[in-house]
Amino acid sequence: MNFSHKLTKKTPPILLNIYIYLKLNTMKFIEIQRFNRPWHYVIYALVCLLTIGVSMGVYIFAKQTIESVIAGFVAFGLVSFFWFSMKLETQIDSDGVHYRYAPFHRKKRLLKWDDIESIKVEQYSPFSDYGGWGLRYRLFDFSDLLLNVSGNKGIRIELKSGKKIMIGTQQDEQAKEEIENFKLKIEK
Repeated sequence: MNFSHKLTKKTPPILLNIYIYLKLNTMKFIEIQRFNRPWHYVIYALVCLLTIGVSMGVYIFAKQTIESVIAGFVAFGLVSFFWFSMKLETQIDSDGVHYRYAPFHRKKRLLKWDDIESIKVEQYSPFSDYGGWGLRYRLFDFSDLLLNVSGNKGIRIELKSGKKIMIGTQQDEQAKEEIENFKLKIEK
């Protein structure tokens, strides 16, 4: 649906209401991020080599049974499953902001527009603000949660309860545009 029509002061109120309704109920921002950067694979390879190396070392040098090797390969499988199932899903729509950081969250979580005090896209420092990437809290502040995969831009959400959430995004311009579309719901 194309919303390129220019609204003016002469636009009849009924058309303005229809325009706002259509815009709020048809626009949506969806982003799915995975750990698929080259340096992510380097870390994954190191963890896998370490896991298999330790199990083989225990078997060879400590003269343990084959169960230690099997345990190492089971650990390798679990690390692999965990690594490749991790993803950050973000959705902004007329209900609010939905997010899920699999496998830590089994279902999407919803932050309703009525519960949001403020929302904006901003740049942050993953290391100095939160101590790195992933699912973590701001240093010394457990009311400020970070969910990200990589990068240094995110959607900063402050809830009326005082809780703060930063959801990392690689599509900051699109997120900013959708947030502006839905800010009308917050400002009511």
